[in-house]
Amino acid sequence: ELCRKSKKCHVASPAGWRVWFVTAVIAQAHCVHAIFVVAFELVCLKYFRNMETAKTLKSEDQFGPHGYGSAVLIAYGLGALLGAGLILVLFVDGYADFGFYIVALSFYHLWEYMFNVLYHPDQLTADSFLVNHSREYVLAFALSVVEYFFEKWFVLDFKGNFIALYIGLPMVIVGQFLRTFAMVTAGPNFTHMVQDEKRPGHRLVTHGVYHYLRHPAYFGWFWWSVGTQVLLFNPLATAVYAFAGLRFFKERVEIEEQTLIGMFGADYVNYRSRTPVGIPGIN
Repeated sequence: ELCRKSKKCHVASPAGWRVWFVTAVIAQAHCVHAIFVVAFELVCLKYFRNMETAKTLKSEDQFGPHGYGSAVLIAYGLGALLGAGLILVLFVDGYADFGFYIVALSFYHLWEYMFNVLYHPDQLTADSFLVNHSREYVLAFALSVVEYFFEKWFVLDFKGNFIALYIGLPMVIVGQFLRTFAMVTAGPNFTHMVQDEKRPGHRLVTHGVYHYLRHPAYFGWFWWSVGTQVLLFNPLATAVYAFAGLRFFKERVEIEEQTLIGMFGADYVNYRSRTPVGIPGIN
């Protein structure tokens, strides 16, 4: 509004860019922050019947893994990143690919938290965002950002090319859609951590997307993660992400399937024999 009314301030000017950028990012951060405050309060009111538990979550160690403050701060930060990414996509020439990457990354972490709000509120913590997934995850993110800007600024700038936008971006969108759809299809049967024992009400999901892939959420995340680096046209990070993803899921699927066989016996063995994983090198 300030840009529209001022004769000296327009989008193409430095002052105009500052107004647009700062206003949009702050607004986006506030919106996401508000959503997560409401979500957290609903969880406390609806699911924590023991008021002492709710009181502990809201008053003690506010910025610890289970703290109200930590969840709000992470949500605020992700909202700011989401807003910044949208600005890069819509208004900044030459950085749409990086903007899409930031939007995809922010949405992924926000969705992981919201899934736990919807299906596992008793397990909800600030860690449910999966932002601090592991040291390797943080290092991989740092590699992708460093490689992108190093190649863009100091090497021939091939970023934002046909491969990036017409192969990488669809990989990101389809991968996120499949993971989201798989998680919703499984509902409370899907958890971030591999379960050692069969929970009450836990059942083997074989319908929907699980009819075609036996680990569709892993399939979606693997191709999403590789797609983010194709989108950035990061050859080194693409290779690293693919190798790390294959290694991680090969080990995780092996452990998880042994657990599932123990839970569901022949039913899971038969299901596994007729349904692929869809990740190269994992049968």
